[in-house]
Amino acid sequence: FSLLPSRTLRVLRLMAASAVRRKLAEASRRKFPFRVTDAARHRMQSLLTQYTDPKSPRYNPDIIGLRVAIKNGGCSGQTYDMDYQYQGKVGKFDEKVEEGDF
Repeated sequence: FSLLPSRTLRVLRLMAASAVRRKLAEASRRKFPFRVTDAARHRMQSLLTQYTDPKSPRYNPDIIGLRVAIKNGGCSGQTYDMDYQYQGKVGKFDEKVEEGDF
């Protein structure tokens, strides 16, 4: 039982669905959150390959990527943190970002 007319409810539902579609479209267009130079990309790929290549003596099948975080702190107000991302350890607010082949 609703106090609003059914036409008003339909309009509200359509508006809500439209807002959700808009948010999903924005997320899909989101750019890489920081700039990675070619040299940094090469080094990151090298670090990751050490643990993800089955032929490597350091191979760890639980490592699925690199985790880069931008945190509050430091002289400029932000610090960067990088670690390996382990399978099953993805946080609630983590965001997967891919750029090119990386």
